[in-house]
Amino acid sequence: MAGGWSSRPEIRGRIRIRAGVDMNDSMEGETRQGMSLEDRFHREMLRIYEEAKEFGYYPNYFLGMVVERGGLSAAKHLISGNQLSDGFVRLWEEGHLDLSVEALVLQDPWSSLFTHEELAEARRRLVGVGYDVGGS
Repeated sequence: MAGGWSSRPEIRGRIRIRAGVDMNDSMEGETRQGMSLEDRFHREMLRIYEEAKEFGYYPNYFLGMVVERGGLSAAKHLISGNQLSDGFVRLWEEGHLDLSVEALVLQDPWSSLFTHEELAEARRRLVGVGYDVGGS
């Protein structure tokens, strides 16, 4: 490890994220068309963190989970829990459930990554707090 910088890309990515680099900067040189659906979903999960920061919420536990597990695995883990996450409650309090994992997974094309049961649970949670899920 020369100069304290890891040569492993997955470690460099974590360092950049923890250093507060804007997630949109990491799209340089990449095209969305060249990314898998799962990779694009991962980027959307990172975007949730960035957008939450704009109103003073820093969901660091969420970010760590996304970095460690990957966006898809983190979303499935959060949806499978028996209780609402602290992040979901905070987003509800802030009036930003549009940034919740539950709202994200109901959107196209992301919904195709989830089972009917996972989508039903996401929908149930949102409807349960009065969030309009529309036709999803």
